[in-house]
Amino acid sequence: MAKNKKVTKKVTMPTFTKEQYDRIARAMNATWQTIGGDVITAMQEGENRDYVTKDEFIECVTDANYMDSYAHDPEACKWVDELYKADYDGAFKQLRKLFKFERYG
Repeated sequence: MAKNKKVTKKVTMPTFTKEQYDRIARAMNATWQTIGGDVITAMQEGENRDYVTKDEFIECVTDANYMDSYAHDPEACKWVDELYKADYDGAFKQLRKLFKFERYG
């Protein structure tokens, strides 16, 4: 009986300059400024807390084309899309590096 081999796919993540990552962070923060209040209200009602974790922050901001609507930086939005298209987990890892706090309110 043959053993199942785990196949790992080599993923090449897009590389960006510090300035590009700074623009991505600004675009994500601008998006949070618009949607954050509603997200926190939902967390208060559903989870009885007034914050989101860093991962929840990233997930909320990059979900449902919110950045396209509220970031006012189409190029930064395109770069985030490129990250996610290359590798979801890798994108999340890269975006986590842009934000220093573990909780956002």
